[in-house]
Amino acid sequence: MTQPKLSYLNLYTTDPAWNLAAEQYVFDALPRDRTYFMLWQNDNAIIIGKHQNAAAEINQQFVRENGVRVVRRLSGGGAVYHDMGNLNFTFITDAGGSGTPATWSLSTSSCSVSRWWLRWRRWASPLRSTGGMT
Repeated sequence: MTQPKLSYLNLYTTDPAWNLAAEQYVFDALPRDRTYFMLWQNDNAIIIGKHQNAAAEINQQFVRENGVRVVRRLSGGGAVYHDMGNLNFTFITDAGGSGTPATWSLSTSSCSVSRWWLRWRRWASPLRSTGGMT
């Protein structure tokens, strides 16, 4: 079995809706004979899972007052906060030659973002609960 070619996609925008739409497009439309690796960053945004109730997950007043965007992602899971301190990466590859793509999307944040978050969450939080944001 030959290894699929790797295509690197650097998303040069920090618009969270555009970045997640690009991820969906790669997943749905690009040829399955390659593996795709994407690097991207988002401006201040809450990214909610496929099946989450946005109103139940976010602090609407904080989001509105601070210009935090709320965007739904392709996969399930909990709500996460993104900002320019996060570097997000996605791998999309064919699931074992079945013609069905498998995707892994992960994000990492630096220690400085963690310290920033701990300082600011004392006053207000963009997420209603702190699940996953400790």
